[in-house]
Amino acid sequence: MKKTILIIAALCVISAGFAWAADEINASFGLNIRKGYMNLSVSESAQIDMTGDSFDHRTTTVTTNRASLTISGDIGTPGMAFFKNNSTNQTVMIGVTGESAFVKLLATEVWQGRIATNNISMWLPAASGTNTAALESIIIEE
Repeated sequence: MKKTILIIAALCVISAGFAWAADEINASFGLNIRKGYMNLSVSESAQIDMTGDSFDHRTTTVTTNRASLTISGDIGTPGMAFFKNNSTNQTVMIGVTGESAFVKLLATEVWQGRIATNNISMWLPAASGTNTAALESIIIEE
């Protein structure tokens, strides 16, 4: 009898640890800076309502020519976005189509946040020459 109660209690604790609210996106961000006299740590998280049920996850080749990021037509209203520059030696610029960059990702850097449009462009700065980079993107419908 004691073993049965212990197993049931353990299963309840494990289940509670993995509980997610319905229709939610859980996003977290952390930043630690330590250099000289600077010492700053920020750790924030948010639960964001997700009314849609679509997302788009892909890796795209980026060149010096501006190109639109292909996003699934299933994404009606854009919500959260995650970008990762998978290159080990290139910088990737990300912006709204026809506008200046709002994100500059050095090699292996990531960016996440809410976006207000599906019209996203990406490119390598002109100084990159003819090299390419790989941009991983996840766009989640709001």
